[in-house]
Amino acid sequence: GQMAFVALWDDQQKMLLIQDTGKTNENQPLPSDRDDAIGRAWRTKTPVAAMKIVEFGPVCEGLATRAGARALYVVPMTFADQTLGLLLVFLRGALFVQDDLDVLRLLGGQKARTLRYLDLIGRLKLEQALMQALMNNIPDTIYFKDTGSRFTRINPAQARVLGVEKVEEAIGKTDLDFQ
Repeated sequence: GQMAFVALWDDQQKMLLIQDTGKTNENQPLPSDRDDAIGRAWRTKTPVAAMKIVEFGPVCEGLATRAGARALYVVPMTFADQTLGLLLVFLRGALFVQDDLDVLRLLGGQKARTLRYLDLIGRLKLEQALMQALMNNIPDTIYFKDTGSRFTRINPAQARVLGVEKVEEAIGKTDLDFQ
């Protein structure tokens, strides 16, 4: 059997953090500057297989001991040349065959892609909220039109100028509809 953890890079703390290991509800720091399996995988951005617990690094040694693992496979989660974290797979039984390692490598890339997309979605939602706050609160009129000169978005100040109660009433209409 296997046990897996994800360690993500935290830009604010400038370190890898193992996501909740079940011991606590906190993320555990994972040193990436040592010459162990973690450090080698992080620096080289290539998967590293460690077959001896002493090669795992101090944090992973503890996790391996708790899990009864005898091998560790560290897969960088890389997307667009940016390593977002590491996938740590602890192995209790037989060692991985090459096909299993290839699948783990693909999973690491897929996880990185997903994390990047989730980050972008979060940033987009924040930008949308900021834009909406600006649109709702600025006293100046703001509007956007499509290539047919139809309103696609207006703020409350523009709605007042057009003489509509709700901003939605202006969407899809042109200036000619309000004369």
